[in-house]
Amino acid sequence: MLFGVILSLLSIGPALADITVDFTGYSPDGNNIYKYYYTSSVDITKIKLNNIAQDVGFLVVQVHTQFENVTLSNSSRIVYGAYVSGTNLGLVWSSLSSTATFYLIRNIKVESSVGFLLAVTVYDEYDPVPGGCNLSFDVPVAPYQVINYNNDYLTVKSQPPSAYGVSCEKNPIKIEMFHYYFNHYDSDSRTYFDGIEKMLTVEDIRNVSRLVGKDLGYQKHNRMFSNYRGRGRAFVLIASYKGRSAAYVPAVSYGCDAMNWKYDCSELC
Repeated sequence: MLFGVILSLLSIGPALADITVDFTGYSPDGNNIYKYYYTSSVDITKIKLNNIAQDVGFLVVQVHTQFENVTLSNSSRIVYGAYVSGTNLGLVWSSLSSTATFYLIRNIKVESSVGFLLAVTVYDEYDPVPGGCNLSFDVPVAPYQVINYNNDYLTVKSQPPSAYGVSCEKNPIKIEMFHYYFNHYDSDSRTYFDGIEKMLTVEDIRNVSRLVGKDLGYQKHNRMFSNYRGRGRAFVLIASYKGRSAAYVPAVSYGCDAMNWKYDCSELC
């Protein structure tokens, strides 16, 4: 597993102001996921993807941190509709260009540097687009989820998918929701990122995660679950249409204030 091979990168990995990824060899029908761990100690990290193949319909570009809220943006400046902030982030890229550029912006630094997983999943133009029929999130195409919690419940919000030739008003795309539990009271970064890695591709999600909702329908993108404070849980959706499937960006919640773990998340609370 990638995490086991480069686990140390979370603390001693490449801390770069610019990240350049050569996408030669990545395609919807071949090697369809890029994932690597980086650290950033600067305010803005430029992420550039080069040599994107012509048969790529769209990319889901993801950044995952554990505790520090960061921003993933299409621009080096904060422009409404072009960025998303949090810990489990994703934006969709779709263009005829062979290059794509994104920016990781650190908002409020928790430590001098932040470790993050950069993951890019590759799809063709006929695959469902996660969040492509967005109704209320800030970016036009929203492949990510938003999790809120109180003492009793977790609420997981997402946006409906789109697909080639499909109307958002009469959307036949099927949605499945999955989750994956971490151990109780386990805030270790290895557990966290290992869980996310298991939720990045459709195949891995189906192999390791538990199905918690099938054929949910177009409007059912606001799900509620019991909250088990201090137990991490990763959620993800799979959109399927005409034999093709695509995965949303996984999102994790501990059901508590993870930045205040000792007093809000531990078994002593």
